[in-house]
Amino acid sequence: MAQPSVVSLRGVSKRYSDKVLSVDNIDLDIAPGEFISLLGPSGCGKTTTLRMIAGFEAPSAGRILIDGQDLTDAPPYGRPVNTVFQDYALFPHLNVSDNVGFGLSLGRRVAAAEARKRVTAMLELVGLADKARARVYELSGGQQQRIAMARALVCQPRVLLLDEPLSALDAHLRQYMQVELKRLQSSLGTTFIMVTHDQTEALSISDRIAVMDKGHIEQVASPDALYDTPHSAFVAGFIGASNLLPGEVLQGGSGSVTVAVGALRFTARAPVPLQPGAAVTVSLRPEDLRLGHAAQQEGSATTHGRILQRLFHGRALRLHISLPGIDSLALDVSREAAGQHALQPGDEIPLSILPGAACAFPAPAPAA
Repeated sequence: MAQPSVVSLRGVSKRYSDKVLSVDNIDLDIAPGEFISLLGPSGCGKTTTLRMIAGFEAPSAGRILIDGQDLTDAPPYGRPVNTVFQDYALFPHLNVSDNVGFGLSLGRRVAAAEARKRVTAMLELVGLADKARARVYELSGGQQQRIAMARALVCQPRVLLLDEPLSALDAHLRQYMQVELKRLQSSLGTTFIMVTHDQTEALSISDRIAVMDKGHIEQVASPDALYDTPHSAFVAGFIGASNLLPGEVLQGGSGSVTVAVGALRFTARAPVPLQPGAAVTVSLRPEDLRLGHAAQQEGSATTHGRILQRLFHGRALRLHISLPGIDSLALDVSREAAGQHALQPGDEIPLSILPGAACAFPAPAPAA
């Protein structure tokens, strides 16, 4: 039997005015112990959704249930959740230990000895037991982030809400803290709901991702499923790098179709049935394109293109190529395959698509 959800959103909407609909009739079930991310561009409604779960915003419609209890109208302090804010919101006049234990002193009826025990255990869990008496301004950004996590978790919430928790960190520290976040969540088994606009971050540490756009949830799935089997052109373009190209269906069907994109003709996967003549948006991942001898040996729909730009990415190169009828196509290739001095702008190269790699989606209707 399926495990009951710890958080359930049922038809939840948030309207700020007649012209501003931030969240539009979303449904979402989150399992106990799950790490789920709300991912999308700025203004998609992800932070508003998190704030409604926390109780900082009241939904205009719908219900919010936690452990099966309708808490739609409950205040923040009446919900078994805690929030880690983007700016951490630590108290500069308190030391690290007092910051972590602050919530235990707010009428939660935790004895002083038990509170000290919990604070010590939490500081050990986040690796900062030696900083218990330090002031927060003496800590680095990553250490402050861990203190904010410890303060939120010490009260043993059913759900931890994270609002862009790593956005203030530099790239190297951000990668380190992604590992720490996942380690903490796995150690405690607490349900984590994180808001982020960083796709790499979401893909790296989430069990599932809810991709949002314009107040809607476009797709909820594991990182692998979102990357390999997107349900829309928006998801394909937002999750990972993808070439999104206009095309036309030559031969329709359910599951796969034959499409024309510029001078290329090839078979693409189709999440929904498409009829011949239908306009489509075709998604091609840069790593699913082949060039040179590899193109002729394992690809299909071989053609020739001209290199427009060559970008260095460590052990790989990203090439931007023009093809007949296609202005620019991104292609990833290893430096070993490319050769040390080969593949420069202006070069002509053979290119093909890995069979079965492309996805075709109905093209958006033209604007009125």
